[in-house]
Amino acid sequence: MNAELNVADEVATLRVTGELDAYTAPQVRDQLVEALAGDVRWVLVDLRQTEFIDSLFLSILVGAGKRAGQRDGDIAVVCDREHLLRVFSVSGTRELLNVVETIEDAERLIAAWKQAGPGQADAGREE
Repeated sequence: MNAELNVADEVATLRVTGELDAYTAPQVRDQLVEALAGDVRWVLVDLRQTEFIDSLFLSILVGAGKRAGQRDGDIAVVCDREHLLRVFSVSGTRELLNVVETIEDAERLIAAWKQAGPGQADAGREE
């Protein structure tokens, strides 16, 4: 597993490759916690090169989304792999984590949230 975190303009972008399991997910959690301790309000997680995720990683994403929400932000997850999309759907986290299939959709979502301002995290979401 490799995780690359970049922070710019109140957005933490995390790109993950490989497998996220009980062994590797805590490393990602630590990166997200550190980013959200700074000036980050929005989190974009790119899973386009990720092969496997487990329930621990899902709980880490939910926690990151909650922390972002406490800062009037939110989380968006990019995932275009059918087997992973099923995990989000079955777990009921697809809408909660704003899972989209392209990086452009995630960037548009975050831009809409920024434009809407604090307390308007539903802006940009598809109904």
